[in-house]
Amino acid sequence: MRKGDWLSDEYFFNRLAHGFTHLGYYEQYSSGKIPTRCLEIGTGWHPIVPITLFLAGVDSIQTFDHQPHLTLRNLNETVRKFLSVLKSNISGVGNRFLPERIDKLSRWAEQDFATLREGLSDLHIEYSPNGLAVLPSFEGGSDYIISNNTLSNIREQDLPVILKDCLNRMRPDGLMSHFIDMTDQNSHWDSGIGPFNYLRFSNRQWRLLTGRINYQNRLRLPSFVQVFDALGMQQLVCEVNQETLEALDRQKLHPDFLVFNRLELRISHAHLVYGVQILQQKWKTK
Repeated sequence: MRKGDWLSDEYFFNRLAHGFTHLGYYEQYSSGKIPTRCLEIGTGWHPIVPITLFLAGVDSIQTFDHQPHLTLRNLNETVRKFLSVLKSNISGVGNRFLPERIDKLSRWAEQDFATLREGLSDLHIEYSPNGLAVLPSFEGGSDYIISNNTLSNIREQDLPVILKDCLNRMRPDGLMSHFIDMTDQNSHWDSGIGPFNYLRFSNRQWRLLTGRINYQNRLRLPSFVQVFDALGMQQLVCEVNQETLEALDRQKLHPDFLVFNRLELRISHAHLVYGVQILQQKWKTK
């Protein structure tokens, strides 16, 4: 079984929470309750967040990747998981979705789609495993651009380019919302290493160790913030999770990372929400 082929409860509810958080911040910082057009960076193996957006009432969802992880089998598995959770109404999940969209998802499960594209289209989702460029731009631009622990898997030199391309597709009053995982992803399934294990290697060593598919750029939060600052965007939210200083002290760090202070280095996860400057100025005049 390949990484990502199995949809665990932990992963499902984590991504479901991401979807709800994206929607909550859009309602807080935009002029509309629900975005009309969303663009997701990094589809992954199971389209949990896109289906969450569909169920909440988003009209059009685009999602792209650079590897064909998503399959029709995985899509079916994700839909079955949603229907199981909705049937039991765990934590009142169903109350947060539109009844007509839940009905449509139930009817979806009764059909036999021949292709992944057909199955996704019926859920208002357009998918590209070949990057952003092959997706048509939304007329009027995207309302909301999101990602879920994807930015740390993009090569450092490519990250500004991808985010700029996304920004060019975003409407002037649009928003971006990004969850970022800054831990060594090998520690997710190897209990013998800590979350900052990969910071002990030099940049040269890491280039030899990290794979093309499971690549991690090892950027720390200040570096991600610098990328958004360079794009001229305004930070609206910065929420972080931190490991303990004891956990950090147990990990030997390569000198390449000593340019960061201890508080910056202990950040393991972040959620960033950004708007463009013209929108920030409009809020200030209200």
